[in-house]
Amino acid sequence: MFRPPTHVLRAALLLFFALCVASSASAGSEMVKVVRTINGNTIVVKQGAAEATVRLYGIVTPDLADKNPDVSRFGGYAKDFLSTILPENEWIQLEYEGTTHTDASGMTVAHVYRSRDGLFVNEKVVVEGYGVAYTKNAFSTAATLRAAEEKAKGYRKGLWGDRPELAALNAQKSQAAYLGESYSRASSSWVTVWIVSWW
Repeated sequence: MFRPPTHVLRAALLLFFALCVASSASAGSEMVKVVRTINGNTIVVKQGAAEATVRLYGIVTPDLADKNPDVSRFGGYAKDFLSTILPENEWIQLEYEGTTHTDASGMTVAHVYRSRDGLFVNEKVVVEGYGVAYTKNAFSTAATLRAAEEKAKGYRKGLWGDRPELAALNAQKSQAAYLGESYSRASSSWVTVWIVSWW
């Protein structure tokens, strides 16, 4: 009975496992190019011949459309920062959380990594104080984002400036807004936190 040489079998097994890994990776990630920035945590990317809107998983940034001009202004700062680190035509890697590629609204959500240097963009936005970590639900980078937020607090970056107690309150309110939950404007002082000691 013919038996192929050991080195042939080894090569075939290695090829098989490589194909399995590649298939798994492609199912949970993809390489795309940045088209433009929408706000501090949302971008438009090129996927083949089509465009797709992608939200950065696990973070919340100030709303550009907020009726309070201070909040919307800091939302502009967050957008500008994201545009700076992810300019047009920048290649990025989208890493999806398990089999979930979209949020409740149907928008694509992903962990975003800059291809040229591996920068974890979601973390960078939070650690520089342009947003907060949304970690109500368990996910793979939750601990990393929480640590980034604590670091931003410690160095009083961005929204964590001189009023960290209000920043903490704002984080709670922004997370409620992220979920589409209602909250009272009676405690509207929280909005000032988006611009606390920015300079």
